[in-house]
Parts: sequence; structure tokens; C-alpha cells
Amino acid sequence: MKSELDRVAPPLAREPIILGAGQTAFMGGKVRTKTLRDLAGEAAAEAMEAAGAKAEDIDLLIVPQAMGGIILNQANTSPLIAEHLGLVGIPSIRLENACASGSVGLHTALTAIEAGWADTVLVVGIEIMSGISTAMVQKVLSAGGDATYEVPVGATFPGLYAMFGTRIIHEQLGGDFKQGMEDLAYIALKNHHNAQYNKKAQFPFTIESLAQKRGVDDVWEFLNNPEFNPIISWPLRLFDCSPTTDGGAACVISAKDTAASYSGFAHGAQIIASAQSTGNMPQSLAPTLSSLPAARLAARAAYNRIGLADDPEAIRKRVSVVEVHDCFTSAEVLAIGDLNLFPRDETLAAAREGRTAIGGEIPVNTSGGLKAKGHPIAATGLAQIYTLFEQLNHEVAPEVQVNDIDLALAHNVGGTGGCACVNILQKV
Repeated sequence: MKSELDRVAPPLAREPIILGAGQTAFMGGKVRTKTLRDLAGEAAAEAMEAAGAKAEDIDLLIVPQAMGGIILNQANTSPLIAEHLGLVGIPSIRLENACASGSVGLHTALTAIEAGWADTVLVVGIEIMSGISTAMVQKVLSAGGDATYEVPVGATFPGLYAMFGTRIIHEQLGGDFKQGMEDLAYIALKNHHNAQYNKKAQFPFTIESLAQKRGVDDVWEFLNNPEFNPIISWPLRLFDCSPTTDGGAACVISAKDTAASYSGFAHGAQIIASAQSTGNMPQSLAPTLSSLPAARLAARAAYNRIGLADDPEAIRKRVSVVEVHDCFTSAEVLAIGDLNLFPRDETLAAAREGRTAIGGEIPVNTSGGLKAKGHPIAATGLAQIYTLFEQLNHEVAPEVQVNDIDLALAHNVGGTGGCACVNILQKV
């Protein structure tokens, strides 16, 4: 039997390199403007060009795609995309693990490379969520939960992440929900601040600027006005929630022994740890409401794989920039606790204190995160990789560029932690 470490974060003997990454602009709305083919084509073309790869170089295509079977009546997505990308003939896989689909696609690519079944793999995550009613959005997203024990009793994701937020505020602030809701709002303010510099973000503007457009100069007056920021599921309000999004993201990964033949190797990023873990489902079986055990296990295993002590100070000395799964502001608090970036009782106040801002102790979600960049379910994990790839190559806007990066980390969660992935990158 394999050890926990070897199961969750297997050794990467072939030293996989991300040669190129791509992302479409993220968008939303009532009118659908792009197809799955369009999104895959845009993201893949950018990734392939950056890698210096051609269609004949790709040994395996993996297509993370979560909701198309429900929203678009389009399953069996991988041959559809393979045809569009000129990859007919090679093996292709469509996979789904809710919001973690993109990172699971990356992890699966690494298993093929490590097995020697592929040298170079293209992973393309795509999602369309526009053009449907709010009721349909709820139905679609609830498919990432337990259809037997959660959905029938109204345990939606906003409700479940509100429950996490309630517990965190109780534990860290003794139930001071006025302060707790303000601390959550600081996360939204930070992520929108970062998104204004992301040309591909769905919401590339600050909340302050939006308030001023609505005639309100004081951002806290704006955020505390239920007309502008209504309760979605207490204590979460509108600006605590990520949007529904159309988008695609992709990366080309190759083993180091083959990667050197590509022009993208010069700006490549090595994946030095890739961890995937499974958590409880339904959430009622989980042992805690202030942590996602699968994410904690994945983080611990990833650190162990690279010989990094699972200690906040040690982690912050090595990990320079982080993208986390902030589907709700309470999820960012869970994430930085599960990653052990700070002691658990300091996580709620981290954004308010500027510890996770650009120039802070450890910048979190320089892209704007799911909250402001957008959250196209199956593309999200790969979009995180795209941001970190750009950070490592100093290709983001200077206002959000983190200098002297040692390690870059991505944290991606499916559902309420039924699946969690942690990937750690460093510059080649």
C-alpha cells in the first residue's frame, strides 16, 4: 500500500514543465456570445504558441468540462475539442470534478507523463454559464453537491459557505458578526483592487469605483447598504460571492527530458508538487466547519513532497504568491487556513490587516481571484496556473507583479471540499 504522501502528492520523477499557458477573457451575462469550441480554441492557441508546440507534438488531450451536459446538452466534449484543435487521432479525455476540474485535469496529465504514456499533454478547461436563468444556475451548481442529501433540503453552495463563514466568525471573533462581515468585505475589496489590473478579468474594476458610479463616495456606506449589497445567505452578501462566468484556460505540459526541445522551455515553470485529495460528501459528514480537510491534506502533502515544513513562517519564507479558490470570501479564509499561511485564528483578519495584499506578507489572488476575475467552473484551476505562470515570467501588470518569486502555489476546490488540489510551481 502506498503512503499517504505517495497517494496524495506522488513523486514527479520526470520533472514536468509548463511550457505555455493561455486564458480567454472571462465574461458573463444573459446573452451567450461564444461556444465551447471558441473558448477552447482561444485558450489552446495562446498556450501552444507560448510553448512553441504544434498539434503533432501533443500526445494526449485532456478537457476539463463540468456543466456542459446540463447547460448545453453537450457531453462527450473531448472529441469535439480535439476535432476543433486538429488533434483527431490522439487519446482525449473529458473529466469533471466540479470546480476543481481544471486542477484535476492538470494532475491527470502528470499521471500520464509519469507513467510514460505521454511526453507532452495539452489540458484545456472550458465552461459556459451564460444565457440561463438564476434558477437554472442554482440547479447547475448544485450538481456539484450531494443530490440526495443536500440539494433537496436547500443546502446550496451560498448556504454552505455561509455556514462556514458563520462558524469562522464564531471561533475567531466570538460571534461579532458586524466585525466578521466587515473582515469578509475586506477580501472582496482586495480582490477587486487586484482585478482592475487584469485585462482578462470579468470585473476589472474596484468596488470603490463602482460605488462612485452609483453616487456613493464612501465604500463602506455602499457595502452596508442592502440596496447595493443585499444578503445572499447570511452572513454572505452580494459582494462576497463570485459570479457565473464563461471562459477557457489551457496549458501545455511536458516532461523535462522532452521539454528542452521547445522554445517555451526558456520561460517554463516546473511543477514541483501536485496534490489531490478527496473530502467528505455530503458536508454533514465532515468533522469541522472551519476547514476543508481535503484541502488541508493536499497542502500538507504538497509541502512534504518538496521538503517544506508545514509551518506558517516557513511557508511564507518560500511561497511568494498564491492563487486560492475564493468562490466566496469565506472560502478565501478557509483556504489560507488550510494552506497554513497564517495561524488559523489570524486568517479572518488577514485581508483587513493587509497581510494578503500586494506588498503584504504573502499576496493572495493577484488575478482578482474567482471573486473578481470570474469563475468558469472547469477552467478555474487552469486559470490559476495561467496567472502564476505569468507571475513567474513577470508578465502581469506591474501594479500586481510580485518580485523575487521563489515558489508559486495554486489551491483549487471542488464543491465544499469533496475534491481539493494544491500545485506548487517554480521557475525553470
